[in-house]
Amino acid sequence: MVPPYAILLVDDQTIETQTIRKLIEIHRLPLRVSTAANGEEALAHFRRDSCEILFTDIKMPRMNGLDLARHAKLLNPAVQLVIYSAFGEFEYAKEAIGLGAIHYLLKPLDIEEFLAVMDKAIGLAERAREAQADSCAAGDAESGTSAASSDEASGDGVRKVIRDVRRLVQEEYGNADLNIDYLAAKVFLSASYLGHLFKADTGENLGKHIIRIRMEQASRLLASTHLKVADVGQSVGYGNPSYFSMLFKMHFGCSPAQYREKGIQP
Repeated sequence: MVPPYAILLVDDQTIETQTIRKLIEIHRLPLRVSTAANGEEALAHFRRDSCEILFTDIKMPRMNGLDLARHAKLLNPAVQLVIYSAFGEFEYAKEAIGLGAIHYLLKPLDIEEFLAVMDKAIGLAERAREAQADSCAAGDAESGTSAASSDEASGDGVRKVIRDVRRLVQEEYGNADLNIDYLAAKVFLSASYLGHLFKADTGENLGKHIIRIRMEQASRLLASTHLKVADVGQSVGYGNPSYFSMLFKMHFGCSPAQYREKGIQP
């Protein structure tokens, strides 16, 4: 049986850490839980007994969660970092991702989102364990830990998230289920947080970006094929022909049929 993964819960509100501990117990997650009431207390604990998952609030007395995360990453680059806060401002989120956070959860917790994030954190912690074991066997534990950290924890930050989202839109524009919630689940972020990230990085609303990519593809099909308008709409994710035509006219200033008649090239 795999030993439980060590998680440190950090929040100056005791009720918050108690609630999270209870969720872990109820759902029987393979986690060994420790708690701390502020960043300084957490850092002292971390130095005594390094954890594999750090789950921390941001706004705390004596040392905030972002400063704690920086120190923890220096002590153990392979630690899986989850930020938990009532503050949804983009700058906090951006800084958290820059520190290698695998997720930024907003209070109050959404239980399904929490469980999905814990599942990801446990999976990454397991891979970090395996990497460390392999590198110890090879006599190179330090480089193995660093590799696990750079590949799984830190990533490429905000740009990687945006790049992944853009790729998903390009690959799945024909999926009728493609929307902000769908994309957020794919990259393990809340929908509102992902929307903030995308707008701040690109200047474009994510919902409008999805529509634009679909409309551009629809225009190509109208100009280069003899597909019926309804079939074109279906191929770019719109099962309702009237709704597709309305969006198309809003985007191009003419109906799909008029666009085709004019022979406009995309």
